[in-house]
Amino acid sequence: MIKAAECNEDPEKFTKKIQKEHIEDFMKFSIDYTNYHTTHSKENKDIVNNIYECLCKNNLVYTKEIEQFFDETESMFLADRYIIGTCPKCKAENQYGDACEKCGSTYPTESVINPKSILSSTTPILKKTDQVFFKLSKFKQILKNFINKASLQPSVKSKLNEWLKCELKDWNISRDKPYFGFEI
Repeated sequence: MIKAAECNEDPEKFTKKIQKEHIEDFMKFSIDYTNYHTTHSKENKDIVNNIYECLCKNNLVYTKEIEQFFDETESMFLADRYIIGTCPKCKAENQYGDACEKCGSTYPTESVINPKSILSSTTPILKKTDQVFFKLSKFKQILKNFINKASLQPSVKSKLNEWLKCELKDWNISRDKPYFGFEI
């Protein structure tokens, strides 16, 4: 959506164009796909719906009211990549709303200093919205066990274990309209 907006194109048409370019590139290397699915293919939608239904049956998703940045000019809630501002840790400017590329920190979007919407260059407001969350926090031990048994480079295994020393936060899996994805 971000890149399509930058190019002043419809996201659906934009992704179709990219798909065509990828297939042409693959063909140059004699790579041929029997099925080349996209994010919006029926097959992907069926798989995503199946996973979501399983999560619901196992009580692994819930809805929670949160505050999120809202662009009043564009009349839309902003995902973290739609926000730029100053890193709250190292004070580097022009960083995304969830992570600093200079110091490597991650942080809650609401903590960005001088936030700006990349869509309108205006200062967004915090507004309440209901979002759907996946209970990632329930999977810390499963992930630790997997990482320790997996055949990974020692440095990769070490970094993943370092991340798992902290508490895992539940993962927001929803977006307010307008969005580019499947409706929950």
